[in-house]
Amino acid sequence: MNNSRTFAVIFAGITLPCWFACSEVKGARQLIAEWVETERIISSEKADWDADRELLKDLIATLKVENESLDKNLAKSEAEMADVSLHRANLNKRHLKAKDAVEVLAEKIDSLELRAQELLPAFPSPLRDRVARFAEAIQDPKRSSKFSLRERLENVVAVLQAANLFQQGVNLEKQKFTIGGKTREFQVLYYGFSVGYFVNAAATTAGYGIPGKDGWNWTQDDGLASKVKEAVAIRNKRAMATFVELPIPSKARPIEKKE
Repeated sequence: MNNSRTFAVIFAGITLPCWFACSEVKGARQLIAEWVETERIISSEKADWDADRELLKDLIATLKVENESLDKNLAKSEAEMADVSLHRANLNKRHLKAKDAVEVLAEKIDSLELRAQELLPAFPSPLRDRVARFAEAIQDPKRSSKFSLRERLENVVAVLQAANLFQQGVNLEKQKFTIGGKTREFQVLYYGFSVGYFVNAAATTAGYGIPGKDGWNWTQDDGLASKVKEAVAIRNKRAMATFVELPIPSKARPIEKKE
């Protein structure tokens, strides 16, 4: 009985350290396994971090380049905006100057139109017919809204230029006059706007005229027929140039006429 107990105690004493040793081995193995797994996880995380770090470096480098590009573009945009502002300021100045110039030009055109309107009654009918379109335009009461400044200037210049050319030359025109109830065509020799002489083809009827407020006033003077006929021939280069004496009237007695 005692031997049995003694054996049991001895067996227990031998078994217990073995059990503890086995437990410690299992624990160590578990710790080693967990450490290995932790090392694996750490290694994997490190590899992932290294990869992410490279991506981040590339991203940072890309963002840096883009940032530099944006800075350059911003600086360029600011410079362009400054140029635009300067250009706009210059345009505003030019606009104001142009506006002032237009106002001055409009006043000058108004003055020229009034002057041309005053001259129109002195235009003989043939000359008036040649500038009819321009004359009507400068006399149109709605011309300031109907025509541009350029068109108004062209119209008034056309009238004044025609007047200037007529004033500087000896002009031969054909006109119709009604004398004694009969309307016939006459040749009329104009010395500018100062005086005109008319004669028929047969050199039987002649006269002279001077401009007035309402147009030309004509006076019949058949005694001038031969001289006017000669002057007309010289003007047409059908006769040798020679001195022809014609009267310079100070006034004229209106005759029944149709220009």
